[in-house]
Amino acid sequence: MRLERKKLIERKKELSEGRWTYRVFARRKFSTVDSIAPVPCAFCDLEQRCGHTAVINPSRCEKLTGWLVKTAGEQAGAA
Repeated sequence: MRLERKKLIERKKELSEGRWTYRVFARRKFSTVDSIAPVPCAFCDLEQRCGHTAVINPSRCEKLTGWLVKTAGEQAGAA
């Protein structure tokens, strides 16, 4: 929800196998490997304990959110 409020992602409601769900899309597309090489997850010391249902997870990660905000800001400034 925080990433959606910051306009980094968008959700679209859709019917899948008879149930309503949301599909999440990045608002900006990365075009090269170099653009995602500095993702903090690649070298994070908590990576082994991180997961969707774990206490440590991508939606609560300050390092990941900070990197996304910084990257989006840099791309907006270049445009």
